[in-house]
Amino acid sequence: MRILVSVFAAGLLAAACADPSGPAYAETESPVDDDGKADATAELYVRAGETSLWVSRDVSRRSTAAGDLLVMRGRASRTIKSGMGFITDDPFGDFEIRSARTFEVTWPLDTARTLGDGVNQFVRLDFAPSPGRPDMLAARIVVRPRLVGFSGSSALYLTSELTPVIRDGAVVYRATGHTATPLTDLRVTIGGIAVADVRRPDATHFEVDLAPAAAFAIAGSSAASARIELTATLATGATLVKQSRLGFAVKKLGVTAADAEEQWPNAECTTARKACLGTLPAGAIDLATCGEALEVLACSSQIGTHVDALAVEGALHVATARLASTAFRSDAAALVGPARVDALVSGTEQAAHARLDGLLGRWYLTSTARTT
Repeated sequence: MRILVSVFAAGLLAAACADPSGPAYAETESPVDDDGKADATAELYVRAGETSLWVSRDVSRRSTAAGDLLVMRGRASRTIKSGMGFITDDPFGDFEIRSARTFEVTWPLDTARTLGDGVNQFVRLDFAPSPGRPDMLAARIVVRPRLVGFSGSSALYLTSELTPVIRDGAVVYRATGHTATPLTDLRVTIGGIAVADVRRPDATHFEVDLAPAAAFAIAGSSAASARIELTATLATGATLVKQSRLGFAVKKLGVTAADAEEQWPNAECTTARKACLGTLPAGAIDLATCGEALEVLACSSQIGTHVDALAVEGALHVATARLASTAFRSDAAALVGPARVDALVSGTEQAAHARLDGLLGRWYLTSTARTT
């Protein structure tokens, strides 16, 4: 893919430079909005190579007979002849021309995970020839999980945009918020089911982390089971309630007549980021202070340790030995009765297997963090 794009770019740069009034590169970013107040911002806009490009901010969800899709819509100021979506040299996203100047890129929901993590999604657009303008431009799109449709108390503030970060060895999507008055309790539910990963770093601030699988399950859905609700109890005794839904939205949009992957290279493990990770306490599992998920993961091949099959096997051996111990079986008999000890041991062993298998492949800064 890089060779293909580079071949196109060699001729396109010369064409773009023929008109000095038309820059060969431009990009923009959605404004940081508070509590979803920028929901009405329908499109992002960029112009390069004497060509304008608009992309809908909302990445919607569409149900089809083959399964649900994420859908991104765009339009250009020129006639589009063809195009394709790609990431890191590989096709990614199904490109379709909807009319002479409009297009869609779609992703099956079960394969769109990297999109939610913030990967550089590229879209190549091939145009009808036009003197002094490049025949091809490449767009770069970065997507974020985003809360929409807020209702409830305005005294309970919640960021609309969720940030992909690394916690407990994996990517999570984090929303943050605060209240003016100290909190004594905060409960977060999705469709009435409690979200476990909720923290209050101080009296007035909180963090809510969603696992990507949970986020994709509800993103773009209007069902009651997809509604996110926060219930905060204040030190005054008052209760604040806020509801929202989760979707995906375009965070960044850029366009270039050059090689897109050279214009926007993948994140690298910089000296500064590596130093930041090195200053975290031994056993630290929250790496958000050192950057977003893809930026931090760029260092995973240089530092830290992964949960590999050997580590899982070792932990399973320890678990099995504990379950077989006289002390465990004695406690189990007291808990469920002698006749049900074997069933409890078997069920607990299965649960241990499932939880440990879920950790396979995770990355931690230190062996201390991994063991914990």
